[in-house]
Amino acid sequence: MDKAVSLIGKNITAVQGDASKLDDLDGLYKVVRKTKGHVDIVFANAGVVDPVTLAESTPEAFDRHFNVNARGAYFTVQKVLPLLADKASIILAGSAAWQMGVPGFGAYSATKAALVSFVQTWTAELASRGIRANVISPGPTETPMVHAGAKGSAEGTGEYFRKMIPMGRLGTADEIASGSRVPRFRGEQFRHWNRFAGGWWYGFQIIRRRQWRKPQLWADYYMKIGVIGAGNIGSALAGHFHKLQHIALIANSRGPETLSRVAEETGATPVAIPEAAKGVDLLTIPMKSVPSLPKGLLFDLPAASPIIDTGNYYPLRDGAIADIDSGMTESEWTSRVLGHPVIKVFNNITADSLLHKGLSKGLKNRIALPVSGDVDGWKQLVFALVDKMGFDVIDAGPLSESWRYQPGTPAYCSDPTVQQLPLPLRRAERNKAAWNRDHAAKIMAKLPPGFPPQELVRVARLSASLDTLKPRSWIAVLHLGFAALWPQQSN
Repeated sequence: MDKAVSLIGKNITAVQGDASKLDDLDGLYKVVRKTKGHVDIVFANAGVVDPVTLAESTPEAFDRHFNVNARGAYFTVQKVLPLLADKASIILAGSAAWQMGVPGFGAYSATKAALVSFVQTWTAELASRGIRANVISPGPTETPMVHAGAKGSAEGTGEYFRKMIPMGRLGTADEIASGSRVPRFRGEQFRHWNRFAGGWWYGFQIIRRRQWRKPQLWADYYMKIGVIGAGNIGSALAGHFHKLQHIALIANSRGPETLSRVAEETGATPVAIPEAAKGVDLLTIPMKSVPSLPKGLLFDLPAASPIIDTGNYYPLRDGAIADIDSGMTESEWTSRVLGHPVIKVFNNITADSLLHKGLSKGLKNRIALPVSGDVDGWKQLVFALVDKMGFDVIDAGPLSESWRYQPGTPAYCSDPTVQQLPLPLRRAERNKAAWNRDHAAKIMAKLPPGFPPQELVRVARLSASLDTLKPRSWIAVLHLGFAALWPQQSN
């Protein structure tokens, strides 16, 4: 303990205790309450490892692993909750061993798998306070413990693992600290749970490539994002995510072999649909794809990973859906069918505007997108992502209010600014939206291929009373009418 204090040097208070003993945890937080008053970050790092095979294990060895590694971490966090500030950070020290099946590490690996489950659940439970919960899962790391030696082996544990790592070395504590630099100040945004260093022998290569620098909003960190649907909107989103240096996976119903051109244009990785949802941090699905998704698709989607509904309901295309026709919003229906909460965004912008009209924050004419949902933490996550993509955001309320920017409403595809968007949302008339939607769909079906999408935006803006004094908008209306009546001549 004294050596640790000496190495850290300053601004440290040492409290000796056993993480598996509740009285010791109470003593720790009594000191914290007296000296600091609150906690902004809790990093639960206490752990033990005693390699032993299933055949040789004892109840005492099993209990020791779980008492310190799992029970200790659980109650370390539970006991700090009264002191934990809103928008604080919880970080658990896990291990990539939990998913590798290392002989002799059965009980140890199970405790680290438990930590992953903890943070998934805590993210949902603590979302209302904006508290972030993360687990880092590094590979073998240079510590005194790793050189203690493995039972039944003449070599030290460190040398044993080093031979298995392509880089030829163990990770370092500094690299773990760098990978742990998630947002940590109360004024910053929410970041949902994520594992760092997914593969145990290449984990530190991943951390080093990520170039963690200074405390930033969560959107500055890389995520694994699945995009189901490779149409215009899906491809545009995948391209944005790739440019932001997220890992973008894209899938369609025809298989990854049909997505080579999309991959070339967007930088996304084509995968089968189940792979697009497996272990991702964020998943986007267009509403029209929901009925045809494979059963069990979301079994491997972490419970804390948001789903974004990017699509819209067109009965002339999708067939009638009685619940929606009876008044349920499209995304409420999507959420019910999936059995998972969803966030509604990207459904009221054309792919052309999504691709080409993103602007830096503060610039004139920056388009604003409405976002609705029932999980506040997930909405904050999406707000940050949309901002990074070049668009302003307005909180459009719960999912039940998402009808205000469904097809047939003034906010649909009219590219309003953040100052303009509130009025179209307020002017939406639910009893007229369905007729407007179907009427517009019939006109769209008559248009020739290649009709300029920005002409449609101009017409939408005029319909939303945003550009009534611009002659160019009235010309767009004439162009649309001419193209719908005489599509051959307008080609």
